[in-house]
Amino acid sequence: MSWPAAVSATADKLDTGISGIRLFVDAIPFNFYSLLTLVFIVAEVFIDVLIPFYTADLVNDIKAGDITFFRLQTTPDTKLQAYIAQGEILPVPTRSFGGIGVFAIPEMARFYRHVLISKHYPHHGAVAFGHVGKALYTIFQYLNIADIAYNQPRGTLYADENPFA
Repeated sequence: MSWPAAVSATADKLDTGISGIRLFVDAIPFNFYSLLTLVFIVAEVFIDVLIPFYTADLVNDIKAGDITFFRLQTTPDTKLQAYIAQGEILPVPTRSFGGIGVFAIPEMARFYRHVLISKHYPHHGAVAFGHVGKALYTIFQYLNIADIAYNQPRGTLYADENPFA
């Protein structure tokens, strides 16, 4: 069920006299993501109708090479936090569709447990092609971000890691 359909059903049950679709349309100017979604839908329809040979999908494996995986976000109490992890895309044929690749981050299991999970990061992040961790770290420092996490090498413990595990 789509969001407008869910709101429509909910709004109708509330007996407010406002349909869910009307509520959705009225909220668009106040909801940037709704507006952006509408722009992309219109653009996709426009491209598909006027340029039928165009495909918006990437259909290939991502080229193997160095990457930097990172994320910058706010916490619920409005503080900025970030993580940076350098690694690589492996030359593994995925035999799948879309733009896809196999990522390898050193000590990823520990990084995932002690940074992504313990600091409540969602599983989505950004990828920069090349090792640009030094530049990103400097930028995050300029932004005065106190919590910048990164993947620790084997033998270096995270703050919440059990030294006896």
